Amino acid sequence: DNGAAMMARVSWAYNYAARVDFGPDGAQPADIAQNALGGLLRPATAQAIANAGSRREAMTLLLTAPEFQRR
Repeated sequence: DNGAAMMARVSWAYNYAARVDFGPDGAQPADIAQNALGGLLRPATAQAIANAGSRREAMTLLLTAPEFQRR
């Protein structure tokens, strides 16, 4: 089931993002997105990351973004 697979991916990403130690001066999710995806980063994804309520949510959005899932 695609819905269950997507929810599992989001759950994994959310739990993984909780373990990322950004430190007080660590990289921001937007910087990670730009470095990891470069020109593949869609404006809509960049905007969603920028508008996230926390670093954890921003990382979750990045890890579950369609362009991050490319093979």
